[in-house]
Amino acid sequence: MFWHYPHCYIQGSTPNSAVRKGDFKLIQKYKDDSCVLYRVKDNIGESNNLLPINPQYALENLLHIEIVSKQDTPLLHFNSP
Repeated sequence: MFWHYPHCYIQGSTPNSAVRKGDFKLIQKYKDDSCVLYRVKDNIGESNNLLPINPQYALENLLHIEIVSKQDTPLLHFNSP
């Protein structure tokens, strides 16, 4: 599963994309160019970032995010309305 949220929202959401494969969810945050990786099966609240101990998984799935998110060439807006 993939989703792309290319804009800011009045309640504080910022641009990001994510991919969910099996138990894992990788989120790419565009505002600060960071990523987080969660194993949602064991971490429903998404509080334990597994990226430092599993960077290879992130690299493999970032390519998927880049390919899918650029299909529509969205504009990224970083300033909240």
